[in-house]
Amino acid sequence: MEGKSAKPQIHAYSLSFLFLFVLLILHAQLAGQRFDYDLESTSRKALKHYKAAEEAFIARDNPKVVKLLGKSTQADPQFKEAWLLLGDTYSDMGKRDQAINAYEKAVSIDSVFFVPAHYLLGRHYFQAARYKESVNALKTFLRLHKGSDELKKTVENLLLSAEFSAWAIEHPVAYTPENLGPEVNSEDDEYVNAVRLDGGVLYFTRKFLDDAIFGASPVITEQFFYSMKGPEGWTASSPLVTNWTITDFMGAMTLSADARHLYFSACGWPGGVGSCDLYQSEWTGIQWDEPKSLGNRVNSPQWDSQPTLSADGTEMIFVSNRTGGLGGSDLWLSIRLPDGRWGFPVNLGDSINTSGNEMAPFLHPDGKTLYFSSTGHPGLGGADLFVARRDEAGRWMKPVNLGFPVNTSGDEINIIVDAPGRNAYLSAIREAGLGGYDIYSFALPPSARPASVSYVRAIVMDAVTGLRLRADYTLTDLQTGSAIASGQCSLPEGSFLAALPAGRDYGLHVTHKGYLFYSGHFALTDESETEPYVLNIKLNPVKPGTTLVLRNVFFDLNSFAIRKESYDELNKLTKFLNDHPLTRIELGGHTDNTGNEERNRQLSSARAEAVKKYLESKGISPLRVSTKGYGSEIPVADNATEEGRALNRRTELKLID
Repeated sequence: MEGKSAKPQIHAYSLSFLFLFVLLILHAQLAGQRFDYDLESTSRKALKHYKAAEEAFIARDNPKVVKLLGKSTQADPQFKEAWLLLGDTYSDMGKRDQAINAYEKAVSIDSVFFVPAHYLLGRHYFQAARYKESVNALKTFLRLHKGSDELKKTVENLLLSAEFSAWAIEHPVAYTPENLGPEVNSEDDEYVNAVRLDGGVLYFTRKFLDDAIFGASPVITEQFFYSMKGPEGWTASSPLVTNWTITDFMGAMTLSADARHLYFSACGWPGGVGSCDLYQSEWTGIQWDEPKSLGNRVNSPQWDSQPTLSADGTEMIFVSNRTGGLGGSDLWLSIRLPDGRWGFPVNLGDSINTSGNEMAPFLHPDGKTLYFSSTGHPGLGGADLFVARRDEAGRWMKPVNLGFPVNTSGDEINIIVDAPGRNAYLSAIREAGLGGYDIYSFALPPSARPASVSYVRAIVMDAVTGLRLRADYTLTDLQTGSAIASGQCSLPEGSFLAALPAGRDYGLHVTHKGYLFYSGHFALTDESETEPYVLNIKLNPVKPGTTLVLRNVFFDLNSFAIRKESYDELNKLTKFLNDHPLTRIELGGHTDNTGNEERNRQLSSARAEAVKKYLESKGISPLRVSTKGYGSEIPVADNATEEGRALNRRTELKLID
């Protein structure tokens, strides 16, 4: 069923169907030529067998056709019409090599008698991964063919793929796939769906046959599984824990970056809009709750499947064959609205979508690198994997084929890339596999890698009791002031997970009523930085004497002018004071020990006063805020190093009462 698993389905408008359709049209043209012209054979025996073969061909008795044409070509080895009809018959039977031999014989006798035979040869060569021969045959067709019909356009597109494939074979990319083993793979089909942001959990769909009940036929079933990564590798897989009313006919799942929201496709469920719709489920801390349809704002009366989410949770790209697309299945984008609903989808456009099938999108956590499978862009045959990048204006650039041997003459159906961007996972059929589609990992070629993405994983607890807290967190891009992730810690572990794309500086704020908030800072301006941040955050109850370093308050060098990157932090402080109206605080300015100490004390005092004035501008009474400049009097780190001096340069908050 379409949309059930991560494996995209090739629809009736696939290349194989197109080939058969063209073959029938060409045979009709050839038959017309035979009626218009005498058959070019002087052998009465050859003609007799040929005419009988034509009747058998019309009756679709292919074995009889082959037998009769064998006798015809034996009687007259130069009987080109017989060789062409034999090529048609073998093509209809799916016997590619025999069809190639027959067409080669026909064009060797007369290369211009039936020009489309060169196209048929080129198509068969391409499917057999004989790309250079395909290029030559297709070029011959285009040179001899007259007119600008649809067939010519089809051949030109195929020639692009053949030329690319011939080049790709001679310029292979590094590729050493590793089977994830029996802990993940089985004799059934496994389709990789997602890997958790920290790389610790792999999610996939397993497709298998349920045993027959009371003599009924076995039923194809798909179920979500996960495997955890331990010191020795992947652990034995387990079914995803759900308590859903329906668990049939679903697949193509993906996770939000915080691993608390599950999106997937389900087909034929009650109340569905189309044949397959998109659904969402949330993690309760114990299991995944009852799925909810994304509704007819997102779902269409057609087929909708294979969602992928941006790391900040504001974008969802998915596959649909709804009306308004460019071909078979296209990639569509929906934006999350301020009220939490998903907006009406828009087509990703002709830089991504083609007249073929675009499928299995994966938007990397960097937010600008998209991987997907396509039958429409130039490739090595079937469906190939591609990568496209989004420019600063938000436009998707021309996709790039991942190359050989990542792509082959068969179908490559999906790919998932980890947060650092170095390793990828895909589902493939390999001779050494455990059966059907298995999941493999491999090092992604450098040219196909996304920008590096780190992450912060934290556990939040009461600093006094150690009790885990369902605290709120917000991760902010300090340059733009926009929140890139927000949510609530998951209980019982009191944890959260958020992506940190490289190249920016981020501020983290964790809040819980009755507690002093937490302030964290992550400097990732070095785009090669991918080391994760694993934190144990201890929130202090609101009581006198509690202190907090405002890690995201910044000043220009030797100045008390507040930089704009500080505004988000100061606004969080303003909210804290408004939420706790009886609280008074002291703002203390601190410096390192370089320079004149009196100057350090004056500068630290002026900086504390600057923060107080900002709070006053936001409506906080000056009576609630006192200031003091400590200079280098109270260091928190060694001033002998730059790292230590940076920690000593700080603005600190103390609760007075």
